[in-house]
Amino acid sequence: MMRSYRLSATERGQVLPLVALLLVAILTMVAIVVDLGHLRETHRSNSRIADLAALAAGPELAKDNAVGACSTAFNYIAKNTPDLPSAAAADCAGLPSACTASTSPTNAAITNASPYTIVIRYPVSRSDIADANLPGGIGEQDGTQCQRLLVTMTRTNSAFFGAVVGSRTLSTHATAVVRAVLGRPTVTPTLWLLDPFGCGNGGAGALAVVGGSAVSVGQRAPPIAGNITLDSDGTQCSGGQTTISNSPGASISAIPSGSGTIRLFAMPTGATACAPNAAHDCPSSSTGMSPYPPIPSQGRATRAPIDWKYNCKIGYPAFVGAVAVDDCPSAGTVPPYIDGLVGAVGSTGAPPGYGDYVATFGPRACSPSGTVTIPLGNWWVSCPNFKVSGGAVVAFAGGNVVFDGNIDVPSGSLAFNSLANTGTLSSGCAQATWDPSSCISSSSSSAAFVFMRSGNISVSGTGVSFNNTFVYQAPGSTVSVTGGASPNWSAPTAGPFANLSLWSEGDTTTTATTNPATTNKLSGSGGWNIPDGIFFAPLSRFDLSGTSGLRQTGAQFIAYDMSIGGGATFNLTPPTAALAAEFQPRYQLIR
Repeated sequence: MMRSYRLSATERGQVLPLVALLLVAILTMVAIVVDLGHLRETHRSNSRIADLAALAAGPELAKDNAVGACSTAFNYIAKNTPDLPSAAAADCAGLPSACTASTSPTNAAITNASPYTIVIRYPVSRSDIADANLPGGIGEQDGTQCQRLLVTMTRTNSAFFGAVVGSRTLSTHATAVVRAVLGRPTVTPTLWLLDPFGCGNGGAGALAVVGGSAVSVGQRAPPIAGNITLDSDGTQCSGGQTTISNSPGASISAIPSGSGTIRLFAMPTGATACAPNAAHDCPSSSTGMSPYPPIPSQGRATRAPIDWKYNCKIGYPAFVGAVAVDDCPSAGTVPPYIDGLVGAVGSTGAPPGYGDYVATFGPRACSPSGTVTIPLGNWWVSCPNFKVSGGAVVAFAGGNVVFDGNIDVPSGSLAFNSLANTGTLSSGCAQATWDPSSCISSSSSSAAFVFMRSGNISVSGTGVSFNNTFVYQAPGSTVSVTGGASPNWSAPTAGPFANLSLWSEGDTTTTATTNPATTNKLSGSGGWNIPDGIFFAPLSRFDLSGTSGLRQTGAQFIAYDMSIGGGATFNLTPPTAALAAEFQPRYQLIR
């Protein structure tokens, strides 16, 4: 027999508080579940938008255009965040246009974005991305601060039920950091002009070809592709100036057809037509230019690949004070050959193991006459002006030569490493065992150097011959070959400076708002014989003129800008030796 059970009034009074407490607990759990679910969804959305906005900024960041990268990132956010107010705006102009290791990180001014707080930051310091799980706080893949841009999305949410537990708003936060990096080598320019901003040569263009002159790079048979690259973005051009120009009757060509290229950094990405615009890309007329139109360069063609090849290190100064030069990826493995050479040679006196030319041959040896052969060995020439004139024929049989002063050849001829050099390169000249203190005293028929501590090289006589010889010039020095001179210049084929003919830093005071004061002149009717080599003068102008100029040379010219006139013919056939190449920029998320 079952009995019914009824609560007493006292018992009923005890249950009601328990039910009320259970309801509060249930409502609290519902509040937590609903609000946390909303937070998770908002966080996923913010993370996705921040990641993709940072990636969208990658191409401009890879072009050293932080302002453009910021604008691209914000535009992506604006188009892909449905509840972002239409009045939201980003002023990216306050971000640094130039970046070095000491540049302070700056946030773009972003307004009217509530309920979002958006941060776009450049550059991105180590402390911004420090990770306690990584040794030293950051990893090798994180690069330098000038390679990074940060995007942060924070959204303040109204809590659905959070007020039950005293929380009326909740926030979600998502951050992404993109790094611009250099990828695989792509194009190897035969002619490579590094003016980063201007239309040099008095506004005529970073490459200006006038007066019936002609520039041709490449070879038709057997086919070797020629490439011209101009790094100027044209932002300091004005009027109708363009970064590349050719006057009526002048021509610029990259051959063979279909593989030779003219690549301009100022050309907008994705452009299919070539006409002057805000970017000052190239002339509107196709006359005398082939191929036409030129194509956009995907990233700045900075001097970095050449520095990495011959002076590999961490911490390069910004080019003309504005364009960052990336650290050498092989630092610690490949030595800085140029810095090592400069340090080993020293700034005064005869380097160890060098003969004193003036003390050995007498003061008159600064102006030698007749036929003079300087014996095999390493020599220090302390002549304020080493002058070869009066039809004199002077030859350094072999070895390395250090000059304190000018080399002037007005009416004679001068040769280096000219006879049977029976020397051999020491083991200290090998990459794996690089020892500049021993390497500066060794040479061979395939490798020698001329080191100009100061002074210029001026040749207008019969000519000068650098036979498998690398020439280093102190900052501010120039090379001038005029008149009927017929220079012969071949690069070393062995040792740390293999394939390098000239390293000339030129005018180190050049800034982003001035043209270079240092000009190398190559002119006259004698013609040149340059079978190979890299001519590296990143802060100097090359001025070519004359009826012959340079013909059928096998070299790579890297300069600030170039002017070719007076009917000069400048034909560059890319050499078979390994030369410096541009790198295709790419980008990746690192946080």
